[in-house]
Amino acid sequence: PNHFQNKMKICIENADNLATILAVAKEFSDYITFTVANSILRATILDATHVSVTVVRITATSDATVTFSVNTKEFASIIALGNEALEMVIEADSINLSMGKIQAKLRLFDIDTDDISVEGYEAPCKVTTSTKQFFSNVRDLATFGDTVKIHAKDDSIRLETSGDLGTVTIDLDAICDGAPPAPSSYALKYIISLAKAARLNDELRVSLGESMPMRIDIERNECGLSFYLAPKIQDDDDDD
Repeated sequence: PNHFQNKMKICIENADNLATILAVAKEFSDYITFTVANSILRATILDATHVSVTVVRITATSDATVTFSVNTKEFASIIALGNEALEMVIEADSINLSMGKIQAKLRLFDIDTDDISVEGYEAPCKVTTSTKQFFSNVRDLATFGDTVKIHAKDDSIRLETSGDLGTVTIDLDAICDGAPPAPSSYALKYIISLAKAARLNDELRVSLGESMPMRIDIERNECGLSFYLAPKIQDDDDDD
């Protein structure tokens, strides 16, 4: 998909929003494959441990449908330098980036991507809460343990962790839509990596279902991020 007969142009109105979602993407994969179609630049990222999937998207205009792969950290570092409109021109083996006075040229890669689909995911319980408080409390819990158990309630969401020092629980005000499922546990380190996208919206949505991956959505009008994390499987007598 990286071999082009002609140059392809992609334009994004605000590079700052792209920088925000790339700051998360680089935590999970060394390379990222984007597809531009129907005015959306989109990438689906499977982390190296195959525990999480991150879907990032941002409004973009392009000459045609196109797919290209870049080094995630290099691409993120360049995009983070500017906050103006971004123009990308894709050639046979490189991509030219232009943001105001900033110009860069990066190598393209041929990457074998896993066939990942999250279409049809529908959890029975959706909880909306404060983005700032959620990530602040998740970081606090990481001081005491490496796993968080999430309990959804009618008007709150409870975060709980256990470690050598004992058990810590934090209740957050929330709006719950749907029947709360039985609590499930998740690795804190993956959730903490999402905090870099917190600036997209003051609120986030957590979707939960028994024995299902958790989904976290952080949206802005022109861009967004959906994160899927498999629950941890623990023995019944394992308090951690």
